Amino acid sequence: MNRRSLLSFTLVAATGLVATAALAQTAVTGGSSRPRPVPRADALGPRSTDSTVAESVARSQIEHDGYSGVRDLIRTSDGGWQGVALSRENKPVVVAVDAHGKLTEVR
Repeated sequence: MNRRSLLSFTLVAATGLVATAALAQTAVTGGSSRPRPVPRADALGPRSTDSTVAESVARSQIEHDGYSGVRDLIRTSDGGWQGVALSRENKPVVVAVDAHGKLTEVR
């Protein structure tokens, strides 16, 4: 076998290996037969995935005071936070945390 034939054979073989590897990867990553988990219904609606550190601190403080499912936290003009949470009785209530960390239910 001369050099040109050997080089051609090597290129064809390498191309075939790359194509086979690409198809194998596509087959493995392209589909999954496992069912996706179904999210539970939430009494307060969908959860937000965007969060800041300050919002996380406010959320933790509200949950520490006995509330759960904190949603829709917004920053107030005085530097506090206000949102909706589930009370200990599992009822939706509006809660507020002022800039000094005092938590109150808004009626």
